[in-house]
Amino acid sequence: PKDRRGAGRLSAQLYNALYQFIVDVGVELVFLDSEPHLINNWLKLGFRPFAPTTTYGGVGLVVPLVGVVWDQAHLAKVGSPLLMTLRESDSKTDHASVVERVLKRLPELAPLVSERTSGAGRVLETVYQSMATGSQDRPFIFDGMSEGEVQTVLERSHVIRCGIGDYIIQEGNTAQTLFVLLSGVAEVRRDGELIAVLAPGAVMGEVAFLLGRPRTADVVAATEEVRVLSLNEGSIRRQIRTDPELASKLLLNLCRCLCARVL
Repeated sequence: PKDRRGAGRLSAQLYNALYQFIVDVGVELVFLDSEPHLINNWLKLGFRPFAPTTTYGGVGLVVPLVGVVWDQAHLAKVGSPLLMTLRESDSKTDHASVVERVLKRLPELAPLVSERTSGAGRVLETVYQSMATGSQDRPFIFDGMSEGEVQTVLERSHVIRCGIGDYIIQEGNTAQTLFVLLSGVAEVRRDGELIAVLAPGAVMGEVAFLLGRPRTADVVAATEEVRVLSLNEGSIRRQIRTDPELASKLLLNLCRCLCARVL
């Protein structure tokens, strides 16, 4: 724990030093593409989704994010540690007009649903809508759980809307994020060969999550309106360690979902 706290303080110092440089040279916008398991880090700093998802070779799914450097209201709203850097700056430039123009261009329908960007309860609401419209004869990872238990599992998780052809998972990638297909159809491919077709409710990325190995196959969005639930790996592993009852329900449902795939 002490080492983690030290690493956290060092990261905060590095982020603030970088932000100070950005402020000093007059940068107004910062763009980046984030893998799903890193999205929380960037959202906490004040970044927001602004464009459809895309795919990088060897990486897989990424979400384009933008940081509006002088949007102090948003930084305050998300509790960004970078806000202090702006408050201590003596910039004489009027940044309000730039912030206003950029915010008007942000999409109304973002590719990402999260508690930070979409409001409390939106991830849970989206998941329940998918459960209600999904097949009733196939298991779902949250079967038999109370709303409170589902909300606990969804801590720091996101719903991501993918475009047709997006690689949700790319073979060989070392990330261990666990995904659940909420809508649309996805294809599993290995060495370019189609080996499975996934329907809503399917779990994806379980091999890397459970065995700690690199991704063993590609998973590609095969239709329009594919939405996936990106479960926060750290939160789930913590729940497995600290809440045996919840962990048993989650892992049993995970096993049932995997069994249904081979029937």
